[in-house]
Amino acid sequence: MDSNFSTRLTSFLGRLGKISVNALIFLILLESRFYSPLSWEVLIIHSLKEDITMKEYTVAPNKDVTGWYVKIEDVAPTDLYDMRSTAIEKAEELAKGDSPSRLLILNDQHEVEEERTF
Repeated sequence: MDSNFSTRLTSFLGRLGKISVNALIFLILLESRFYSPLSWEVLIIHSLKEDITMKEYTVAPNKDVTGWYVKIEDVAPTDLYDMRSTAIEKAEELAKGDSPSRLLILNDQHEVEEERTF
């Protein structure tokens, strides 16, 4: 790699603070001159789109399925709602406000019924 390209690449990756396997593959391809230096930023951004800081929200039933939790990062529930639809609305509101994010909606058997991205 020429020094200007190497400097730009190092600076760009430093700003990301995270690198995925796909980005490493792209870097190897770049080194072999498979891709032009002008397209590397687009390729890396595309490969990291969901890796950067994708938050995950989950709507899940409580133990006896009498209420529905909204969980952030599947750590601890934030709130318990009587109705599933209310929990979904609240989780969707939180996920939209924290883009990029993913909302997993579980059924009463704790299986993923629907996945939405924002």
